[in-house]
Amino acid sequence: MLKEKSTTKKISYKEEDVLHDDYDKWFTCFISHLKSDQIQLSSGLASPEKKEFYEIVMSNNIEKMINTIDKEKHRLLTETVILTYINELINERKTAICNLAFDSKSTGLKIWAVINDDDELAERNLILSEAKANYYAQKYNYHLSTTIVEKSDNFEIPSQYKQMKIGKF
Repeated sequence: MLKEKSTTKKISYKEEDVLHDDYDKWFTCFISHLKSDQIQLSSGLASPEKKEFYEIVMSNNIEKMINTIDKEKHRLLTETVILTYINELINERKTAICNLAFDSKSTGLKIWAVINDDDELAERNLILSEAKANYYAQKYNYHLSTTIVEKSDNFEIPSQYKQMKIGKF
């Protein structure tokens, strides 16, 4: 009978000290942030969002806490996906877009893009930018979908979309 080799790594005292140092640094920083928040709250300088967050946490209402965390997660994910998309489209691919608008849903983001007529390069770059953003977003069960129209189509941006101000790139 073969004996299995142990995969458990023994931590040396030196490595253990590093872990403890990391814990100490992290907790010191965390407590410092909490104290800062406490001062802001007690002096009335906290933002409405920060005040609301602590009121929810202090209420011990688990359902409200989970809902708040979900909303914040969605906001941060949407922001990151939009930035990934725009960075790829504008900064990496140098794509000229006439109009760009976004509609955020709980599991994804819809994009409305208006391009110049017959601009196949812009269309290709929009598709590739969407693919890159979706590669990132799929890890979080989030999806991006782009509707591409040409200027001459004369379609209005649907009312639920929020238009982004874009300059010349």
